[in-house]
Formats: sequence, structure tokens, C-alpha cells
Amino acid sequence: MQKVLDKFQSELMFFYNPLEIQGLLSGSAFPAVGILADLTRFVTHMTMELTGVDLSDPTKTFEEVREKAQPVKQLARMFPFTKSLITYGAIIDEEFAKEFDVTIQKESRR
Repeated sequence: MQKVLDKFQSELMFFYNPLEIQGLLSGSAFPAVGILADLTRFVTHMTMELTGVDLSDPTKTFEEVREKAQPVKQLARMFPFTKSLITYGAIIDEEFAKEFDVTIQKESRR
């Protein structure tokens, strides 16, 4: 419950605290790079799921690679609505968080 309240407070303060908006504006100059990184991650995980081959660790078996691959999560992270659904699902259910490999921080990053 504490995580939910902290997340709610953080998101509410975004609209009322000018420092939050300043922090957002001082971020990456090229937000499109994040989209390309998400797309690359999705293609990598989809390839791992379909072929069972992980080029970063060729010693793993096909089953281990397919178990590690999460193409659904990577696809959902590409869209804002589904990305927030994954975050809120992880806040509500710990098993969901483990399954989608999501960690919720108690306080927002500055």
C-alpha cells in the first residue's frame, strides 16, 4: 500500500511542482533514441523466443534462452498506455512484477 501511495504522490506532484517538469525537460535531448532502443530490445527478445539462440551468451541451451526471452513485455514497453499498465500491475501484484521483471522504487529518481 505504501508503494501505491508513494507512486500516486509522485505522479500528482508532477503537475504541481515546477522542479518535476524541469527534471523532465533536462532529460535526453533525443527521445526518439529511447523508442529505437525499445524496438531493438523487442526484436532481440522476439528472435530469442523464435530461434532459441542468444548471441550474447551462446553457452545457454534453447530452453534457457526461450525462458529468458520476454517479447510481450518488450512490445508492451513500446507504447505508453501498456507500459503504464505493466507498472501499475507490478504495484498491485508481486507475482506480476516477478513475471514481467519489474521493480518498483519507493521514491522517484531525481
